[in-house]
Formats: sequence, structure tokens, C-alpha cells
Amino acid sequence: MKTTHPQLPVISLLLLLVALLPASPLSADQHPYPLEPVDTSSPRATLASFISDADAVFEILGGEYRHSPSYSEHSRASALVVNALRTLDLSQTSPTTRVEIGYDGALTSIPNERMASLNIENIGRRQFIRRQTNLRLAYDTPPDKIETALAIIEDVLKDHEGMQPELPPRVFFDEFNTDSLNLFISYWYHPPKRWQSLAYDQQVNMQIMRRFDAEGIHLALPSSTMRWIQENGQANTSPPLGDKA
Repeated sequence: MKTTHPQLPVISLLLLLVALLPASPLSADQHPYPLEPVDTSSPRATLASFISDADAVFEILGGEYRHSPSYSEHSRASALVVNALRTLDLSQTSPTTRVEIGYDGALTSIPNERMASLNIENIGRRQFIRRQTNLRLAYDTPPDKIETALAIIEDVLKDHEGMQPELPPRVFFDEFNTDSLNLFISYWYHPPKRWQSLAYDQQVNMQIMRRFDAEGIHLALPSSTMRWIQENGQANTSPPLGDKA
């Protein structure tokens, strides 16, 4: 869930305050009540520091200062503005981010401007592993065999390992492909342990293959039919003699 702060879009206002507030001889470090150093140890800490200083500025300018300006409050507000703007200093920030991609341990450097536009999926925070796959039956499979195939898959996945009641497996005869009849399979594995999930996927695959073989249900092989038009206009699925297919 995304949360927003009511005063978060204040960067432009702070810049305006810097321009409008007269220069003060007191810097943030020289103030009678020096400000604590800006905490930029993490993105969360940086944002918290910015919001805290921005809130303090608005509290000063919206309080007694509005009706009775004082030099000390003016100086403190100016120092707070400078402090808040320090959190926006990216001069020490690396222009790239190094991330580990895949399971080979390799580190990849990605420019930050590209990182900002990427949709990043944190698989370490996922609650399950979802498998979606398709089984393609031969086109000459009769309807009763299709129903048998669906029943076999549903039985294999019934109350399966790693299943949670709110996420039962789904099995459908959903498509007529160009060269096969498509059975769609989807199920969820908990907890999200990759190797355990793959081991279970293998178990499912082996059970389905054995039971399909026992029932005489055949998976489709990728295929295509070529048609040649003879000079008399008749179609022929076999190539003319002397020609190579």
C-alpha cells in the first residue's frame, strides 16, 4: 500500500523560501541551537530527515513568526531550509547501482536513471511461488479423453504439497491451438522455496505422464501441414515427385 505525506511535495516551496528569506549571518552550524547532522544513511532515513526539517519550517512560519517575526526564528527557519536541501545533495551518490542477477553470483551495474524507470520485483518478499503451464493434447483426442485428462491433473493436484486453502489449483481446457488442444494449469506453492518448488513440479510432471500413458492420452508434437497447388488448380498435401519436402 502506498502512503503519502501531506507535506511531501514541498521541494519547490523550500526552494522558494531560500530565495525569499533574507540571507542570515547565522549558518546551520553557527546557530545558538545547532541542528543535528542530516541522516542520509538510507533512503528511508534521508526522506525522514527531509520531512522532519520541512515540518519544522512550516511550524515556525505558521506560528507566532507570522504575526511577530523574530531574528532568531528567522535564522532557525533559514538553517532548517538549508538542512532540508542537504538531503537532496546527490554529489556523493554513485551514478550506478550494482545488483546481483540470477543464481550465478554475477554483479551487474545499472545506471540509476534506468533503475528509476524499472519495475523491480522483490522475489525475496513473495508469499508463494506460482506455476503456470500448458499441456497440449493431440487434435484427434476425443472429448471423453480430454475430460479424463482434466480429471487426472485435478486429482494429482488435489490437496497438493505446499497448497493453501485460499489458493486451490486451477485446471481448464481453455484453447484450440493451431496444432493442439490446450490444457491450462496453475497452482501455488508455499513456502516460496525455489528448489522445493521445482522438486514438486517434477513430481507433478512424472505423475501426469505416467497416468496419461496408462489412459492412452497423447501429447501433441509441434507440426504443420504444407499444401502445394498443382497446375490444374488442385491442392495436394504431398510434394510433387522429384521435389524435396
